[in-house]
This record gives sequence, structure tokens and C-alpha cells, in this order.
Amino acid sequence: KEVVMLLRHSSIQEKNISIDIECACPGARILADDEQIRQVFLNIMINACEAMEPHGTLSIAIGNVRAQLDEERTEENCIRIDFENDGSPIPADVLPRLFEPFFTTKEGGTGLGLAIAARIIESHRGQIKVDSPKGSSTVFSVFIPVMSRQLEPECPEEIEILQTFACI
Repeated sequence: KEVVMLLRHSSIQEKNISIDIECACPGARILADDEQIRQVFLNIMINACEAMEPHGTLSIAIGNVRAQLDEERTEENCIRIDFENDGSPIPADVLPRLFEPFFTTKEGGTGLGLAIAARIIESHRGQIKVDSPKGSSTVFSVFIPVMSRQLEPECPEEIEILQTFACI
């Protein structure tokens, strides 16, 4: 919600982008750095808004899923955040390079926003996927493992970290 408020008060809003949020799991808990997660959401949302024509729609859906985040792990409970925009699809030749540092298709872009987002999510044991089929909307899906263990009162540093970003 904080990132949406930030976007609504930025120059992106000159495009009159509508932002819809649907949360199917209010209060879900993840162990994450709140500033880093905000940065991920901001980078993805800015890219989505820049890819849309004026009066476009960015839909954000948050839900619980079970996912296998890499080949070495079993399926686990995750929070899935889908950022769907109604802009043009991403060309097939660009999709494999989206998360490469310094790769950009935007004039004046640095090519760092999505690369940073991917590294942050990976550092949180999560994953980002992109689906951008021709003739359909583009969806960036962020998967972050749900906190699945109780924190021990003897570990106040873990409790402090959790409180920095406790709920979706």
C-alpha cells in the first residue's frame, strides 16, 4: 500500500494509471527486509506503468500458493504477488534478458531496476517470473516463502527483523 501511495503521487500518475489491489491473504507473514521489498515492488510497478499507455490499469493480486522455488527445494507455502499491466507484451527476444544488469530497452534507462529486484528476491529465498504472451497482458509474479516456524523469545534479533516487514 505504501508503494502504491508513492506511485500515485509521482510523475507516473500523469498517465492516469489505475491501480487495483486484491489481497486474498491479509496478514500473511514473511521474514523479509521491508525496505528491500518496497524497492522490489517499486521497481516492478514503475516498469509496469512506463510500459502502459495513458489510462492503463495495473492490477496487483496477493495470495497464498504452494510453489517449488528451485530444483533443490520441495514445495513450500509462499506469498505470490502478481503485478499485471495492460501494456504491450514484452518481445520474446527481450524476455530472457530482463533481469540482466545494464540491459534496458528504455531510452535513458539504466537496466538496473529489474536486476536489483531479482537479486533482492533471490536473497529472500524467493523467485520472480514473467509471463508476457503475445496478445495478452504482462504479469510479473513474485514468490516469497511464508514464515513457517515460530520465533524463539531467546532470539530478539529475529523478532526485530520480522517486525520490520511482518504482514502483507
